[in-house]
Amino acid sequence: MFLKNKHTQPLYARMDQLKCAFENNYKDNAHAAYKDVNEMFAQLQASGKLSKKEEAKIQKMIDEYSQKLEGYTHYNHIGW
Repeated sequence: MFLKNKHTQPLYARMDQLKCAFENNYKDNAHAAYKDVNEMFAQLQASGKLSKKEEAKIQKMIDEYSQKLEGYTHYNHIGW
């Protein structure tokens, strides 16, 4: 887990859950966590509680998960 300020701790905790869901092939949970992460990030941006550096770092992580989750559904069974 990342050690961050009290404003970003819930966001990073949810990002950890997203990572775990993705790694364990829990597709529905991964998509739900991704949605929550985006909403939490938008709230933090709107409140102005993020530094520009931290905002850029989080946005990069969200973009990486966006690419990974593209087409990540129950219809593409890997290794079957």
